[in-house]
Amino acid sequence: MATPKKIAIFSLRILLGALMLYAGVTKVFDPSWSAAGYLQNAKTFHSFYEFMSSDAILPIINIVNSWGLTLLGISLLSGMFIKVASYLGAGLMFLYYFPVLEFPYIPGAHAFIVDEHIIYAACLILLGIFDAGKIWGLDQINSKIIAGFGRDAEEIKKDVESIGSGLDLIGEHMIITDPDGMILYANRAVQENTGFSLEEVIGKSPGILWGGNMPKEFYKSMWHTLKDNKKLFIGEVKNKKKNGEEYWQQLIIIPVLDPVGKIRFFIGIEPDITERKKMEAGMKKGFHSFKDFNNFILNDQVELSHLKDRIEELKCKLAN
Repeated sequence: MATPKKIAIFSLRILLGALMLYAGVTKVFDPSWSAAGYLQNAKTFHSFYEFMSSDAILPIINIVNSWGLTLLGISLLSGMFIKVASYLGAGLMFLYYFPVLEFPYIPGAHAFIVDEHIIYAACLILLGIFDAGKIWGLDQINSKIIAGFGRDAEEIKKDVESIGSGLDLIGEHMIITDPDGMILYANRAVQENTGFSLEEVIGKSPGILWGGNMPKEFYKSMWHTLKDNKKLFIGEVKNKKKNGEEYWQQLIIIPVLDPVGKIRFFIGIEPDITERKKMEAGMKKGFHSFKDFNNFILNDQVELSHLKDRIEELKCKLAN
């Protein structure tokens, strides 16, 4: 769009914004203001506007009227949510228009069908059509942010798909999550090890599905290492399958960073170590049993030594 057109649309947005904001604020801060008189004297759709002026509905109408204009003014001045605000504002202008219309004239305004409310509505619709908030407004910033997220999401999706095609060939439990820990990809081993189908795990958190069985300090340390230090995390974690069966996994999580050091996603490799943990528990138990037996032997040896000393003492006494 050429610069003169941009300047024209921007100027229209600012002028209308100032007008609407002032109209709304003066109503908000005037405790005596009410739309009752305006509604009760409606020339067109009298029954409808009389209903809106009833004691039950009027307080709501007053709030919508005063705050609606105020928020419309703020939206136009800031250039934020212009499409929605403009069309809603145009609807509000038409609601102002009909009470003063005595078709086809506007009594007291020396106007034929068209008055200022119709002009305001037309200008607001024009601002919505041209998406005026993207012309030196906050909607321009929002659109760039959203577009950035969209591009980033597409790039991550492509990266995950390219990595995932190779991970399906690996027999170990492997997942890829976004920076918030939501699963973007899981290989077939995940389904075999946990009992959850691939459809059940995508978009979910491992902590909700099969994790969450370790002390809070464990997860606090894990996320500190991954998100704050952005380093590899290695640990051992007790998880629970879909059928409730508990099992142990070696937890290896790798943060993947973009060129500026921002986390793009995490790759988690989680081989099953349940049998190893059972073996370690058995060896530990055996070690304690051996230690107890050794202590028993040592105690017996001490007692035998004392017994030998007593026997020698007894021999000496008998010899005397």
